[in-house]
Amino acid sequence: MIITPGPSSLLLGQRVAALLDADIVPVENKLFPDGESYIRFMGDLRDKDLVIVHSCDVPQDKRWMELLFMVSTAKDLGARKVVAVVPYFGYSRQDRRLLQGEAIASEIMIKLLEAAGIDYFMTFDIHNKETLTRFKVGTRNLSAMPAIGKYFLGLDLRDPFVVTPDDEDPLRAKTIAEILSTDWSYFGKDRDPVTGEITTHARRLRVGDRDVVIVDDVISTGKTMLNAILAVKQQGARDVYLACAFPLLVGNAEEELFGAGAKAICGTDCVQSKYSTISVAPIIVDAVKSLLTS
Repeated sequence: MIITPGPSSLLLGQRVAALLDADIVPVENKLFPDGESYIRFMGDLRDKDLVIVHSCDVPQDKRWMELLFMVSTAKDLGARKVVAVVPYFGYSRQDRRLLQGEAIASEIMIKLLEAAGIDYFMTFDIHNKETLTRFKVGTRNLSAMPAIGKYFLGLDLRDPFVVTPDDEDPLRAKTIAEILSTDWSYFGKDRDPVTGEITTHARRLRVGDRDVVIVDDVISTGKTMLNAILAVKQQGARDVYLACAFPLLVGNAEEELFGAGAKAICGTDCVQSKYSTISVAPIIVDAVKSLLTS
């Protein structure tokens, strides 16, 4: 088995290879002056099982082109099986047609991956689990929530309470709360399909003088988290910690979240950022071992 850390996930790919004691075949990547992407494998792939670790986060278009180039080229070079571990599935939130004429981008990405020759696909905390049913090849949706829970277990939290800022997947909060042996809840959320404006429906929680962990799959603009911070602060929360699998933090999200009272932002290396304090490498290793030995 060979590991290729993709351009967006160099550190995570290296961590996975180290835990598996697997050889690495790196890729050379660059942009030509006109903006075209370039990919070159720097090693032999013939008759090898290849695991590509590569997140399709910002800039999503470029990251997807790199992934497609790697999958297709690996097949051209004789790789026996190509497994794509894509911790952040960019475009997964465009999973349905809300307005007439919209592209269902997640399905388009799936078709392109399969045309490139992918044999198996893994991702983390996908926005809509139904998306993976569109694949014709095998897939697996992993969760970063156990790793996040173990991380917070190591912190000195005061009577913690866990909440997720919307009702899309309340089990995120439940998973972490069970690890912390505490209680949990969730808020409701509506998003205007035209303006993108977010309305949070906060319920009354027992968070007075307690540390609160607000957990979501992704922090992008931070608007969802911002509303949740304000809600728990108004209800007497002590310190507020933000946790997510994908710390994208675009625009002035950091400034707004800390300004609203967040004590810390704790993300995973599904997306590499300065807030990627939690590694999902052991989770990937277990999944890869299970796949390649089955």
